[in-house]
Amino acid sequence: MTSKFSSNYLTFQPNFELDESKIQNFLNKFETNIVSKDKVWGHKKYMIELQKISNKEIKVLHIHTEDLESYFSQNDEDKMLLDCILKNTKRYIEIFSSAVDKLLPAANKQINFDEEKITAEDISYNQRMQNISANMNNNNNNNNNNNNVIQTQNFLPKELMRKYELIIIPGPGAKQLL
Repeated sequence: MTSKFSSNYLTFQPNFELDESKIQNFLNKFETNIVSKDKVWGHKKYMIELQKISNKEIKVLHIHTEDLESYFSQNDEDKMLLDCILKNTKRYIEIFSSAVDKLLPAANKQINFDEEKITAEDISYNQRMQNISANMNNNNNNNNNNNNVIQTQNFLPKELMRKYELIIIPGPGAKQLL
């Protein structure tokens, strides 16, 4: 005996690649007059935040559900994506992070590494990269350094390569959508 729930569950198959593309568009295009106008990004709230992450000014990207609700309210497909984000937030944090990785702009400010600003994560990351690079050099002396950097980046999980944390913050209307 099959219930309506199980048959609906079996027919619903999320398309995470399409969802990531839509999330990239959201991060790239979402504008609000609440944020001060940036010289490069205008009022694009999340691109301004991504630039701050690149410039090492902030370490946490806050995605507000109110922004998601206003952006993903155009059609039923968008509303379904919003519902999926709210009901499966842990999975969608990874999808958001992947989208951020693809959109993250290069730093546009000189980053000063004062002794006070160097964190344990920075030291750990640099040490990890040096160890992996040294191991790769020992294993393959014929490769040049550029190839080793690319191989090192592919060797480590994306989670270890990220220099930011992503949090989805539920707003006042988020519980009504569930």
